Amino acid sequence: MRGLAVRIVAFYMAGFMVPLGAMHGNAWQTGPAFCDARHEPEVAQRLRDLGLVLDPGTPEARNEFLAAERTRWSKLVKEIGLQPE
Repeated sequence: MRGLAVRIVAFYMAGFMVPLGAMHGNAWQTGPAFCDARHEPEVAQRLRDLGLVLDPGTPEARNEFLAAERTRWSKLVKEIGLQPE
């Protein structure tokens, strides 16, 4: 459509998650290992080659981000009346 301005926002997010209550022992210790791996030159370069950017935040920061995104997109979906097909 000529003259139609469209702004597209897209992102992919992945996280390392474990079952509730598993935040003890080995499961808890792997988080820092994942974060530390991003400093390895070969790992960092491979991630950049894939177009990825690591933001190794805390679980609380991730939850805040997800809550904000849910609010943001829910508002838009309601405003435009989007319905699942």
